[in-house]
Amino acid sequence: TGPIVLSTSINGLFGLARYDNLSIVPTKPVTMWRGATGGVSASGSMITFDGSSNTWTNSINSERLSTFAYSDDFEARFTIKSDPDVTTWVVGLGTAESGPGPEDIEYGLRSSDGVLDIRENGAWRTGGVRLAMGDDISILVSGDFVDYRHNGVSFYRGAFDTSSDPYIDTAFRGKSVSMQVSIVQCETPECLSN
Repeated sequence: TGPIVLSTSINGLFGLARYDNLSIVPTKPVTMWRGATGGVSASGSMITFDGSSNTWTNSINSERLSTFAYSDDFEARFTIKSDPDVTTWVVGLGTAESGPGPEDIEYGLRSSDGVLDIRENGAWRTGGVRLAMGDDISILVSGDFVDYRHNGVSFYRGAFDTSSDPYIDTAFRGKSVSMQVSIVQCETPECLSN
């Protein structure tokens, strides 16, 4: 059995219910942003880059995820709302801000003309996944590992620094981009095993 989407609210959080055990997996849009540079802006959970610069000087960060009460098992999810075939960007989790470029993102999902690869501290790990508008890409954090996912399917697993307090970190250049950002609190084995 798979997930069933409900239009419900639990303590102000949107939720997903799973039919097999009727447990609730709270999902919360990320809406608190800071440090916008270049042509990047945020409105609610939507972040947008206007395409005004072809250099890595365009970025925005969320508040630390502990601000949203996420600290253990969670998934940072990015829903692609624009055509990824003509864009170059990196989104993911940062732990210490050093600038607006992609090398600053400790756990990153990078798209170059619609081809997704994994970058950790700027270093390439794996890649080749083809993206489309509407896709969900995400980073699951559980204990001391990170699991990178495309539409819910894992394609790379790495180590996570459990002493860090991460935040959503981004870097954009070239053409315009828009994506929606949310956090899923993983409270069920299904969330962690997908």
